[in-house]
Amino acid sequence: PDSAIDWSYENPQSWGINSPQCNGNRQSPIHIRSTTSYILPIAPIRFGNYDVPLSTNLNLTNNGHSVEYTVPLTTNGQRPYITGGLLRNRYEAMAVHFHWGSATTKGSEHVIDNRRFDVEMHIVHKNVQYATMEEAARNRDGLAVLGVMFKIVNVPDRLYPGLNRIFNQLPAIVNYQSSVSVTGRLSLGQMLGDLNTKQFFTYSGSLTTPNCAESVTWHVFPGALPIAREQIQKFWSLLDVNGNVLNNNFRPLQNRNRRPVFYRIAGRTSDHFTYDEPTEWYNEFPQCGGHKQSPIAITTHKTIDVIAPPILFGLYDAPMSQPLNMRNNGHTVEFKVPPTVLGDKPFITGGILDDIYEVEQVHFHWGSTLRKGSEHVLNGHQYDIEMHIVHRNKKYDNMKTAILFEDGVAVVGVLFKVVKTDQVYYPGLNVVYDILPNVQQFNSSSSADELISLGSLLGNINREDFYTYQGSLTTPPCAEAVTWIIFSDILPISYRELPKFWNVLDEHGKNFVNVRPIQNNGFRKIYHRKPLFRFKYFGWQK
Repeated sequence: PDSAIDWSYENPQSWGINSPQCNGNRQSPIHIRSTTSYILPIAPIRFGNYDVPLSTNLNLTNNGHSVEYTVPLTTNGQRPYITGGLLRNRYEAMAVHFHWGSATTKGSEHVIDNRRFDVEMHIVHKNVQYATMEEAARNRDGLAVLGVMFKIVNVPDRLYPGLNRIFNQLPAIVNYQSSVSVTGRLSLGQMLGDLNTKQFFTYSGSLTTPNCAESVTWHVFPGALPIAREQIQKFWSLLDVNGNVLNNNFRPLQNRNRRPVFYRIAGRTSDHFTYDEPTEWYNEFPQCGGHKQSPIAITTHKTIDVIAPPILFGLYDAPMSQPLNMRNNGHTVEFKVPPTVLGDKPFITGGILDDIYEVEQVHFHWGSTLRKGSEHVLNGHQYDIEMHIVHRNKKYDNMKTAILFEDGVAVVGVLFKVVKTDQVYYPGLNVVYDILPNVQQFNSSSSADELISLGSLLGNINREDFYTYQGSLTTPPCAEAVTWIIFSDILPISYRELPKFWNVLDEHGKNFVNVRPIQNNGFRKIYHRKPLFRFKYFGWQK
């Protein structure tokens, strides 16, 4: 890279005058959008020697554009390295540097799903087949960079001792060309904190400073490490070559130019989330920040009436071939639906559905004595319970594949309202309520005593009157793959049964409310399918 005097962040658009590659068509950074990335089962990144201590202290330097250090050998005489991902060789860690903003600007170089982070750390690696960084930069497969995001938090709930050692030394290198020794046995792995490295975006790009060599395979992690404000603001006091404050040292976004971005979703499986801060899910699961998220509030007079044949509920009224087995997974109680006695699983098709959707599982959402528990809100009412019957489009082999496609999943949602009667006679639902006390503990499961049909969980609901819209799973990974079917009728649940849901415990032995907040509807259309003849059912009607 060119010397510090030759370029600055004042006019990055002129870098191409001295470094023509900066005007190339594979430049970095770019705006990464999870919705237009190719989700692929890429190999995870393998980290070699990342946890072996480095053999010497780090020499942290202010180079006028950034803060950086060269990565020394580890105590076993080798360099930390990475393989895996889309890399075809071993890449050794060479240097680490940072990009930041200011008190008023976030400073990451890459933007993920419209979000810029406060700081971006780059760990630069060289392909072992090239002798020097200069030679590597001349080859398209020469370099691999890991991009790690930091976000400011006022009170961090996690401490990263390795990173804090570096932040603590920043005041010692305020001036250009000053350097400081960071003591203590650090390993390169400590720079990654508890980052979920199993989930990343990868694409082919460039160095983000002159000479902008198009030799970088980028790996950008969507999960951001929470760092205390007082640490991040130390970056904002550093000075550049001319003694001016070195702020906003990030290059503007570059054109993607139809380059594919690949997305590895995995790792901290979607079991690892809590309802404490659902608004933060998208840090770990970027799709949770998408534009077609669920649940939503449905208002009848804002929906579009649609004339469509009814949905066929196939085999819904045939008994299941074995008793349902309910499990507490720490987020809900659920059961997988076995085949019916006729050999196949229940399914839905027809009406608004173009394909056959086979049932996978049933689960519930609930509140507490203080909060209502339905996820969807209907005409301003949040109800007490919401049951989800999840179906997979049969043209996809499994749920993991189905959630990658917008026609992959169909969920039937049933809302329940508490009533003052001791028992509401619904044979199927009563079987479910009877099992609940046996699955209070996390990971416990319990089987019913009798066979029921899936349809018996719908009580006497009018299956022909429902709302439908395109949305997402309401839990991570929040895949936007769901055709929602929400019945207009509300089923009653006895005040004696409702608290059985409230008594269910999570993995920490605590009660929980498993309701995701209402999501923005954006410009989505919500349709209302009404029966042509309103048939008054006997019994309870909303």
